[in-house]
Amino acid sequence: RRAAVPPAARFLLAAADTAPPLACSAAALALVIDAFATRITKRAAQRLLREMRAARGDKLRAWNACVPGMLAVSDAFAMAYVVRTVQRAVRDAALQPSERAAHILDQLLCVFMLDYIEREAANMMSVGVLEPSALHQVRAWREELCSALRPVAVPIVDSFAFSDVFLASTIGRYDGNVYESLVRTAEKAPLNVADLNPAILDMKQQIRAKL
Repeated sequence: RRAAVPPAARFLLAAADTAPPLACSAAALALVIDAFATRITKRAAQRLLREMRAARGDKLRAWNACVPGMLAVSDAFAMAYVVRTVQRAVRDAALQPSERAAHILDQLLCVFMLDYIEREAANMMSVGVLEPSALHQVRAWREELCSALRPVAVPIVDSFAFSDVFLASTIGRYDGNVYESLVRTAEKAPLNVADLNPAILDMKQQIRAKL
């Protein structure tokens, strides 16, 4: 019943019973993810009921048998919730994003969703949300969007205003000297201080002692 569903999850009740059409837009991909979250939740609930009957009321045993499915449910719900939250933020008039900025944010969100759909393709196919033939198209869309975003990748990262000190990143450099920085960092790593790791030397000595 609707009253029994937490407010944060009620958007799942509006998910279509039929698989939504797949298209390279934030709105269409969000519907696919909503449908997946809804169907995988229903599947987990049905599994739990079956396990409860089989366990003759032993709730702990039934729950433990369903843990992998519950983890998949929590992941799918978290993804659907994040997508909807970002969509609302992009449309929020208070943030006043320019048309160009809103378009870039939509593209980023699409890449995020397409990557998730590819990673969860097997589960999506198992609940009838994704057709096997669509996987190639999902990858193609992601590659196209990455190519479109590549020229503005650095400004996008810089827009978060994280300092190099905060990031503590070897490759996230203001001066662009990425490869030089990688070499210096590798030279300072404890693993590379000695010509050969002491643990390997000790292992060699133990092997030789047994010969």
